[in-house]
Amino acid sequence: IPTEASFTNVLAKLPVFIFAFTCHENMFPCATDMKDRTQKKLDIVAVSAELTGFIIFLPAVIFPYLTFGFHVEPNYLQNIDFQNNIPVQIGYVALSIGVLCSYALQVVPIVR
Repeated sequence: IPTEASFTNVLAKLPVFIFAFTCHENMFPCATDMKDRTQKKLDIVAVSAELTGFIIFLPAVIFPYLTFGFHVEPNYLQNIDFQNNIPVQIGYVALSIGVLCSYALQVVPIVR
């Protein structure tokens, strides 16, 4: 255990851990809806989903470093002036709505 580990640090990392494992339950409805499903087709779907996520999120990893250099905060949105920037404020609201809407996507496969 690292020396900086504490209950609050572990609790802060819990959403990432939960998100990583709750996404696996989405595979069952995908497999059920497939016609003539085989292991090869399921592998293609899984790899395609991973590659799609990688391609979509890659700019979110690269562009902050290209913009701000090595002085990037862990939450790169903190590098942007929030007070006087209307597009950033709209982005914060849109991000909040996206997070609220994604909760249902995580819960529905669990309920089935």
